[in-house]
Amino acid sequence: MIDKHNVLAQSFRRVRDFIHDDDRLDFGLRLFRHRFKDPRVYNTPIVDEVAALIVGDLSTLDVGRDIIVKKVCGQLTRLHETHTCFIPLQYPLIFSYGEDGYQEDIPIRDCQRYGQSIKRIQISLREFIAFRIQDRKIEFGKVVHSRRLFQQFLVDTYIMIEAQRLSFIRNNQKLICSDILNGLQEVVNKGETHPSSIGKHVVLPASFIGGMRYMFNNCQDAMAICKRYDYPDLFITITCNVNWPEILDFVKSRGLTASDRPDIVCRVFKMKLDQMMTNFKKNNFFGKVNAVEFQKRGLPHAHILLWLSDSNKLENAKHINEVISAELPHPDLYPKLSKAVKTYMIHGPCGAARFNSPCMKEGRCSKFFPKKFRHKTTIDEDGYPVYRRSDDGLFVLKNGHKLGNGNVVPYSHLLLTRYQAHVNIEYCNKSNSIKYLFKYVNKCPDRATMKITDKKNDSTEMHIVDEIKRYYDCRYLSPCEAVWRIYGFDIHHRWPAVQRLTFHLQDQQTILFKDNDRIDDVLERNDNINTMFLAWFEANKRYEKGRNLTYAEFPTKFVCMSQQRQWKPRKQGYSIGKLTYVPPGLGECYYMRILLTKQKGSINHDSIKIINGKTFSTYQEACQELGLLADDKEFIDVIKEASHLASGNQLRRLFISLLIMNTMSKPKVVWDATWNLYADGFQMEEHDLHNLCLLEVEELLNSNGRSLTDYSSFPQPDLFNSFKFNNRFIIDELNYDKEEMEKLHHSLL
Repeated sequence: MIDKHNVLAQSFRRVRDFIHDDDRLDFGLRLFRHRFKDPRVYNTPIVDEVAALIVGDLSTLDVGRDIIVKKVCGQLTRLHETHTCFIPLQYPLIFSYGEDGYQEDIPIRDCQRYGQSIKRIQISLREFIAFRIQDRKIEFGKVVHSRRLFQQFLVDTYIMIEAQRLSFIRNNQKLICSDILNGLQEVVNKGETHPSSIGKHVVLPASFIGGMRYMFNNCQDAMAICKRYDYPDLFITITCNVNWPEILDFVKSRGLTASDRPDIVCRVFKMKLDQMMTNFKKNNFFGKVNAVEFQKRGLPHAHILLWLSDSNKLENAKHINEVISAELPHPDLYPKLSKAVKTYMIHGPCGAARFNSPCMKEGRCSKFFPKKFRHKTTIDEDGYPVYRRSDDGLFVLKNGHKLGNGNVVPYSHLLLTRYQAHVNIEYCNKSNSIKYLFKYVNKCPDRATMKITDKKNDSTEMHIVDEIKRYYDCRYLSPCEAVWRIYGFDIHHRWPAVQRLTFHLQDQQTILFKDNDRIDDVLERNDNINTMFLAWFEANKRYEKGRNLTYAEFPTKFVCMSQQRQWKPRKQGYSIGKLTYVPPGLGECYYMRILLTKQKGSINHDSIKIINGKTFSTYQEACQELGLLADDKEFIDVIKEASHLASGNQLRRLFISLLIMNTMSKPKVVWDATWNLYADGFQMEEHDLHNLCLLEVEELLNSNGRSLTDYSSFPQPDLFNSFKFNNRFIIDELNYDKEEMEKLHHSLL
C-alpha cells in the first residue's frame, strides 16, 4: 500500500531504479521545503512538486532547507522538524499518501477581518498539530485511531513544538541584550558605539512555560497571595478518572480504550477541573492557586490551594470533621458514598500484604499507611492534621485483603460524590506546612532518574551552565502532558491575579536592545520611556486616591496598561501586588524595596527617602530612621522570608555569606533569632540541635578560610560530642521524638 499510494516512497523508489539502471552517475533526491500550490488543500501531492531527481554536481545547488538525499554520503543528514516532509516521513502508516506536514507560511484565515490588527498572520506548529488531532465527520481520523502510535505521535510532535521554541531562544541569544540606562550612557562617554561587547544574555527567560524561572515566579506569586490572605485552608488533589461516562461512551463506541485517546482524557479532565473551580468560587471558596502537573506513568491531576472566606474558616476539629473525613461510611446508610470511597479513596494493600506496591520504600509504606486509629481530629506540632479514624469494625475487601479506616485517604463527601474520582483533601492552615505545599504545587516537570557516564572523559572540570540543556535533562514527557500542552491548556491558574511589580534605582532601569543596534540610537529610543515604576510616580501625581496606597497596594485600585506604559483606575476586580524579590547584596535597591512597603504617594525617587519631612541621602538611612534596620532586623527578615522557599542547607549558606561579608553589625542577634530555621526539620534535644547547627556553620566557614573563633561574640560548638554528628546514619537514628517513645515504652510494659 505504501509503495502504491505514498508519493514520498515512490520518489525514493525512483532513485533506486535509476541507480540500478546506471550506477555511474551521481544521483540525488531533493525534497522541496516549500510548495507552489495552496498548502491548505490536502489533496494527494504531485510528485514533481514534492521531490525532484538531481543528476550531476550537487554542491552547486542553493538548496536552502530542502532535503538532499545523496547516492553516497558518509554522514547522517538531520531533517529539521519544521520541514514539510518531516511528519509524513516519520509516520508513513498514518500519512499513507504522503500528505504534507507543517509549513511555516500557512496563513491564518481571515486574520484581517473586521479591521482587526493581528501581529502574527501565520499559524504556529502547535496550532497545526492541534488541528490535525481533531475528529471530523468528513474524513476518517487515521491519526486519532492509531492507538499506541497516536501516543508516540503526540509526544513526538510536542517535542517538535518545544524544540522549535527553545531553538529560537538559543539562536537569538546574541540578538537580545540588556543593560541599565546609565550603564549605556557610561559606555557612550568612553567612546563605544556598538553594544556587542556589553550587556548580559538571557538563557531561558521566565516567559518560557515550565522553565525554572517560570516555576519560581509562580511560587513567589503563591506566597504573595498567602501574604495577603494568610495561610490557605485546604489542599486538594484531583486525579482524572478514565471510567468517567464521558470518556467511556466516546472510546467504546469506536472500539478503543481510554489509553488510546489521551486527548479525550485530557479534554474531559479540563472540563471537570474548570467546573470544580467555578463551583468553588460560586460557593464562596476562594481558589487562589490552581496548578496542573502530570504523573510519570499516567493520568493528569491537579493540585489546588483554597482560601476560605472568614465565615467558612475551619477553626476547630468539629469544623474540620464537617468538611474532611478519613473513615469508611456505613454502606447501608450511605450506599453511593460508600461505593465511591471503596473505589477511589482506599490506599493499598501495601506493607506485608503487598511488598511490591509502588508506595513501598525500604520495606515500609512511604505514605505511612495504614494510619493509627484516632478517636478525635488533632493538629500535630509540624502543622499536619491527624484525622479521626474510629476503630468501628468497618472494612472493605481489596485484592483479598481487609482494609479499614486506617487505609482511607482523606476526602470530602461533597466533592467525591459529585466528581466520582480520587479527590484527596487536606487541612493545611499551619505555617510549617506552607513551604512544602507551595514548592510541591509549583515544582518543575517530572524527570526520569538516569545517568550515563564515560569514565574515560570523567573529570572535575567546570562546565558552563546551559539552562536549556538543564531543562531538557532527562525530562519525562507523557502523552497526557503532551496533548495538554498541544491544546494550549494552562498549567497554572490563580484567582485573583498577581501583579509583579518591578522597580529600580534612578536611571538604572533595564532596557532591551539588539546586538547590532547603535548605542546612541538605543539611548535616544529609551531616554524618556516610562517603566512600570516611573508610571507609578506619574499616577500618584495625577490621581489623588492613589496617594493613600503603597506600591504593593496600587494594583488593588489601578491597572497597569503595558502598551501605554501608564496606570489607570481599575473599573472592576482587583489584583494582588508583589514586589520583585531583591537580595540584600544589591544594597540600596534592597533598602528601597523595604521603603516601598511603607511609603505612600511617592512622586519620584527622592520622595521615597522623605521621612517626617526630612529627605535622607540614602535609602538605608531612611530605613534606619523608620526603625526598620534596628538590631540587624533586615537580615533577620531576609532569612525568615527565604525560609518559606529555601532548605536548611541553603539558609545556612545564606547566613555564612552575610557573616563573611561583614554585613551584620550583631551576628549573634541574628543567629539567636534564626538558628532554629537552619535545623531543617531534625528532631532532637535543643542543645544537641543547636550544637549540630554550629558544627555545620563551622564547616562552611572552614571551607572559606574562616572559623567561628574569628567572631568573639559568637557561640562556639561543642567539639567533644561532634563525633555523633559526623555519621548520617547516627543522625537518622537520633532523629526521633523521645517523649513519644517514652509513652510507647510505658504502654508496652
